[in-house]
Amino acid sequence: MIRIITVFWLRAIKKFKYILRFPSYMLESYIKNQVSVWLNKNDLVLDGSLVKNMDRVFTSVRDIPFQVFLRKHDYKNNILQTISNNYGSCSGKHFLLGNILDQAGVPVKYMLYPFLWKDVKADYPKAIKDLAQNLPVSHHLALKTKFEDRELFLDVTWDLPLEAGGFSVNKLVGSIIENKCAVTPLDEIVCDSAFEWINQVGLRRKESDKRLEFYLEFNGWLSFVREHYKHNF
Repeated sequence: MIRIITVFWLRAIKKFKYILRFPSYMLESYIKNQVSVWLNKNDLVLDGSLVKNMDRVFTSVRDIPFQVFLRKHDYKNNILQTISNNYGSCSGKHFLLGNILDQAGVPVKYMLYPFLWKDVKADYPKAIKDLAQNLPVSHHLALKTKFEDRELFLDVTWDLPLEAGGFSVNKLVGSIIENKCAVTPLDEIVCDSAFEWINQVGLRRKESDKRLEFYLEFNGWLSFVREHYKHNF
């Protein structure tokens, strides 16, 4: 009888996993714990020295392989999946970087950039280029912060191997202040938090079957580009 009841409840919990929710303070604590695990894995310590080692923080998050999540934007899922899967979209990667900076006491602004995939500077294959032509407006996330009394723009979207696909990868050439936006923005909206950014995207986003088809092709092509980079660079 106990076994039957246990199996029943396990199935019930699995069925209603999207209804059950952690209290917000527990969720934030869990996210911070997972971020700390990721920092330790990358030999980064969340203390005063982290701010001095912004170059290592930047490259560690940048070189998480970029991949578009085929789900709606959600802070919890984006940041936790980016950590556990070791790949992420612009939102997942910048939510992670923003969380790290926030825990280190560095002020962060979440920047919303509407853009068109057809305008992204990359060496698209013809099939992907054709799919990109008719896509609706998408939304990009990057960060702005202050570092040593200077405003700093941070965009860690494209990982280094994507250079082989013609992407403009942000590098450290003496200063990370030289970052450029990964996309060609149609506008710029300043958000004070990750949750405000998500709400703004929700108000603007229009779902499209064509978008899903593009993302599947795009993610597959990025894997091919990384393999080419690994064998030729």
